[in-house]
Amino acid sequence: MKTVEIITLGCRVNQYESCVIAQKLRENGVIINKGGTSEYYIVNTCAVTAESERKSRQLVRRAASKGKVVVIGCASQLKNDFIDIDNVIYVGGNRNKLGAVDAILSDS
Repeated sequence: MKTVEIITLGCRVNQYESCVIAQKLRENGVIINKGGTSEYYIVNTCAVTAESERKSRQLVRRAASKGKVVVIGCASQLKNDFIDIDNVIYVGGNRNKLGAVDAILSDS
């Protein structure tokens, strides 16, 4: 069984969308973890300030040191270099956040 931790930065919209993604993953048999170790990490990024962008990048790198990472949200839409970080398997921006579900389900 696949395990995923979802890390969400920023606004209420990001919080809501992360909940929707978690539900879709659960419906497909994925275990959602909070803290600890997971096989996958979804980082729902924010770019409202330079500090939130910096924190987004920092959290992606930290997650990538533990497992495979899916990056979605504002910061990933503005800066396309997240895909260059080792263990990042998908960058979805804002328009294709639900692509995170497919990326995890299809990854072997």
